[in-house]
Amino acid sequence: MSQDVAGRTPKEIAESIRRLVPHMTIPTPDLMQKPRRERRAEPGARRVVKGELAAILAAGILQAPVTLRSRYKDGHVEAVLQADGQILFDGTLYGSCSAAGAMGKKKVDGTAKATNGWVFWTYRDASGREVPLAEAREALVGKRGERREGADAGT
Repeated sequence: MSQDVAGRTPKEIAESIRRLVPHMTIPTPDLMQKPRRERRAEPGARRVVKGELAAILAAGILQAPVTLRSRYKDGHVEAVLQADGQILFDGTLYGSCSAAGAMGKKKVDGTAKATNGWVFWTYRDASGREVPLAEAREALVGKRGERREGADAGT
C-alpha cells in the first residue's frame, strides 16, 4: 500500500475524514412543529370566537354575508365578509381585513402594500351610508366597554 507524506495510507485518511465530519440530523418539517393538544369543548360550553371580525358578527353588529368595498387609486374592489369572520376576496379567504386589503391594493396596482383593512374596506350601514369597517369595530368596542387608543389600534 502506498503512503502519503504524513505516513498515512489513503484508507486511513478516508477514515480520519469520516470521523471529522459532524453527523447532523436535519429535522423534517413534521418534526419541527410543536405537538398540538387536542381541545375538546365541554358539554354546554360556548364556542370561542377568534378575531374581531368574527366577534363583530357574533355580537350582531353586522349580519353575514357583508359586501365590503374599496376605492383605491383608480380602481374599485369588492370582498365578502363570511359568517366565520373570514373575508373572501378574489377567490381566496383571508383571516384579517388588513391581509385582504393588501391583496385588494395588489389587484389594483400590482403591489401588495401594508394596509389598515379597518379603513380600507367600507360597508353599507343600516341607513344605507357607506362607512369604514372601523365603525363596526368601534361599535364592538362600545359593546364591550373597552377604550381603544389611536385610529390604527388592533389592526
